[in-house]
Amino acid sequence: MPHYTSAKAILTRLREAGLIDSEGVRILPTALTSSPRTEETQGVSYCRSHFSDADIAAYFINIHYTEVHDLQASIDRLNALPHDDGTLVGLAAPSWSLTITRGRMDSDIPGNITNLVLHALGEGDVVWSERIPEAEWFTARFTHADEILSQLDSRNCGVHRSRLDDASRLQGADQYIHECIEADDGTFAMGTLDVLTRTGKPTQLRLNVFVEDQLADDLTFFFASYFPATTPSRELAENGWLIQVLPDPAGVASREDLDDAVRLLRSALLPRELATQPTAIDEASAAATARILANPFLGEGWLPLVDAIDLAITYLTPAKFWTLDCYARTKGYNPNASPYAQVVLNADGSLRLEVSGRNTAENPITQKQNAELEFLGWMPPRPAAADQRSLPNPYRVLDAGWNGRRVAELILEALTIVYETTDADFFNFGDSLQESLLNLGTLRQIEGPIFGIPATSAPHQLAAWFRSMDVLPPVIPTPELEQQLSQQHPRMWATQATPAAIDDYLFRPSVDYLRDVVPDQFAVGHAGHGANSYALSIRAAVGDVALLLQCGWGGVYRDEAKAREQWEELRTVYAELLARGGTPERSAPKQRELLVTFSDFRGRTWTVERLVDGGREVETYESGAAMLAAHFPLR
Repeated sequence: MPHYTSAKAILTRLREAGLIDSEGVRILPTALTSSPRTEETQGVSYCRSHFSDADIAAYFINIHYTEVHDLQASIDRLNALPHDDGTLVGLAAPSWSLTITRGRMDSDIPGNITNLVLHALGEGDVVWSERIPEAEWFTARFTHADEILSQLDSRNCGVHRSRLDDASRLQGADQYIHECIEADDGTFAMGTLDVLTRTGKPTQLRLNVFVEDQLADDLTFFFASYFPATTPSRELAENGWLIQVLPDPAGVASREDLDDAVRLLRSALLPRELATQPTAIDEASAAATARILANPFLGEGWLPLVDAIDLAITYLTPAKFWTLDCYARTKGYNPNASPYAQVVLNADGSLRLEVSGRNTAENPITQKQNAELEFLGWMPPRPAAADQRSLPNPYRVLDAGWNGRRVAELILEALTIVYETTDADFFNFGDSLQESLLNLGTLRQIEGPIFGIPATSAPHQLAAWFRSMDVLPPVIPTPELEQQLSQQHPRMWATQATPAAIDDYLFRPSVDYLRDVVPDQFAVGHAGHGANSYALSIRAAVGDVALLLQCGWGGVYRDEAKAREQWEELRTVYAELLARGGTPERSAPKQRELLVTFSDFRGRTWTVERLVDGGREVETYESGAAMLAAHFPLR
């Protein structure tokens, strides 16, 4: 019997053992629809910083409990979680798993925290653990708020100092801000920034500058309580300092204008090697975009996601991870079964990219995936050594001067080629980026920080679907039919709603339909039943020809290599038939003179029915080549 019956019971035991001080918040990733069979919670332990003498979070313990008692499932779940520099320990038991994560860079964490937790709970195994880091501090880039305004002024950014006694600017400010102003200790300053909005109108944005060298990476959180914004705002922050950018009182500036301002301030304040590249289309950006457009696994439909990733990394600060969680449609939009990517900005300005699948029993990381990543230029996971920590995921490092669109290209290339991510999947950018992505407007919001690529044209969707199966799509016979094409259900694209995909699969209903008077049309779909009987079908009627071609695809017993070979043969004969028939004129619904049919699991013969004096003559052929030679000879 398990020791615990809920996540709350585990939390209570850890609190009794003195290992946590209070309950935290739920932070673990969940699917779009959460399961009632699981429970998640968090505990936090506090310590006093040796550097700032402030009470800070030492570590968080994130607990996941399930009624399904399966140790391997608990281990798989831990291995599926993104593993960044702040995640130190993963423990598992049949009914629960937990992680221990670092609170802040100056957190003081017991070196034996793993043993303390295991002893307190009386059960559990270590799935992975990292060296517990020593508390550390940062070298303040700025020690006075006016230093920041002075540097911006020296870079000709259009910044002007504002009077600190402007009551209209201080509405809602905490008493602490007023005390800083009265003490004139350089903690707080105000200014304005001249900008030309995207609509071409000049205006002044408002700047609040805050320096507190006793606060590290929690500065944004603290300032939000000191000076809560009543209008949309943006923040540029590093350890020990922050600039809050607010719109002009007249509301001329948009949220996009605030984003532009943050990029300008970042490039002026951070050393060149730490400043994220501007999003303007420079030579490197244009080259990356051109490669994306030419990449058969990506293309134009992925550019909205490229734009979003490019924007997301402009908010990177040194030593902080940004994670992109995928929600794969083929995995039921479950992030814990889908791949992810991580990006961290190093102190020297270089950028480390990581990409990985979720290493679970249902979706293990394979040798083929590792080999494909290495072929694409990714380094294998790195074990821990005396002078360096481990890197559990495949990674690559870009030197200072990297370009945002190049970063997006590398990440998406790996996700699509290796992990079969498609443009039908969803992507979680993290809560902090939600508003910025809404302002960017290139993606459609699914839920909270989860976004999807806007629906592309049906021909693009069709091509992407076939690309995800690593085979080529069939030719759409005419430009008119290409314009009429739409997605009729998740695995069928057609110019009309009927016949349905299952009718094409069953074959006879669609053959009977095509013998009658029918309009010009095109359809391709995948349907079937049971465990083994599924097929890809092409149906078309153009000019004097109607056709229904089919090959087995999917099912537990079908040979995948042979299925690909058969599909390529079928697709080639179909394309040759269209090419030899010439460009058909658009016609009204009519009975077609020729009806060509083939199924590789319904007789494996090519059949041609010809209208003759109101009846039909039927001829059969052993191959597509013989059929083409008899009825569609080369001219």
